[in-house]
Amino acid sequence: MSTELLRKQLICYYESNGVWLNQLIKSLWEAELEIQVDELRGPLIWDLGHIAWFEELWIARNTFGRKPQRSDIDIYYDNERNHKRVRQTMSLLHGHELYDYMHTVREKTLSYLADCVFDPKNKLLKKGFVFYLALHHELQHYEIMMITLQQLLTHSLTHMDEFPVAQTDLEGHADFRPGIMVEIPAGPFVLGAGGEDFAYDNERPARPVNVPTFHIDRFFTSNAEYIDFIEAGGYENRQYWSDAGWHWRKTNQIVTPDYWRFDPNKGWVRKGFGGVIRSLVPDEPVINVSAYEAEAYAKFRGKRLPTEVEWEKAASVDPAAGDTRRYPWGDQEPTHDHAPLGGRRWGPVPVWSHPDGDSAHGVRQLIGNAFEWTASPFIPYRSFEAFPY
Repeated sequence: MSTELLRKQLICYYESNGVWLNQLIKSLWEAELEIQVDELRGPLIWDLGHIAWFEELWIARNTFGRKPQRSDIDIYYDNERNHKRVRQTMSLLHGHELYDYMHTVREKTLSYLADCVFDPKNKLLKKGFVFYLALHHELQHYEIMMITLQQLLTHSLTHMDEFPVAQTDLEGHADFRPGIMVEIPAGPFVLGAGGEDFAYDNERPARPVNVPTFHIDRFFTSNAEYIDFIEAGGYENRQYWSDAGWHWRKTNQIVTPDYWRFDPNKGWVRKGFGGVIRSLVPDEPVINVSAYEAEAYAKFRGKRLPTEVEWEKAASVDPAAGDTRRYPWGDQEPTHDHAPLGGRRWGPVPVWSHPDGDSAHGVRQLIGNAFEWTASPFIPYRSFEAFPY
């Protein structure tokens, strides 16, 4: 990619992120931004300030050597210096002071981006690395903020209709078969990110691994399939649960996924954004379940969770080319035909939608729609090196 094309692409990404964030802020009352729903997540107002602080720290300060606009806020927005549970009590930026800080940081980032040289000898600037770092960090916090929004469930979230809601893609329904699996043949596979495109350090270094033949579900587990597990007594049947999972379930009295309940008149219903209760959509993927629940459900079906290596091979291997793909469908940049991306709707799409995003082996929705559990712990790859922090 040429320098100017890279520059234009990054500017486009930053502007797109800004539009989404402005829509989110407009949809909430100021008081909702300041609520801390639990000790695992700070209030939304902390995330907003932290996104801007991180961007300024790594771009303006650490890359271009500029002085911070507000050195007094380091202690509040450096997540290594405070615990999530105390963030609501800190002297965070509020209102116009916060939005002015966010705006100024973004304007300066765009000015650096417009003029800088992507020096190949500078690891932070090479291929625009530090700009991608701030972008991806921001997107990570959007995901965290969405979880916080789901937990808020307040009656005053009344402006969600300002967000565009994508229409369901009806293509793909014909080939949907619950529980169907595909075989991924044995063979070598390159695990992790190679090349010079942006990737977090925890995806590096790429290395070849040999993976035995395995089978993996072609589609997400649907709500309808998971109801079978509940109604068959899966939450009460000890044989499906690990020791740790059973202890967790009993201690927390878990009997359904989060936000689910059974209504005698309406059947299974689920709380959504803004506390809206709606009937459970049978063909949507199961969300808001723990790894323990996912593990128990898989055992109920006589299956198991895939390992990280298996999941990544199913997502990216291209047997015809003898190589890995950048995306499950190939190297083409994502479009809305490939996956439900970009916050276009406040909830998942049916498990059978977006057939254009299938992997080489026909596995669907390996990008977007919902997080997926694997059986692997989150540990470093061999020869892992932390960068840049």
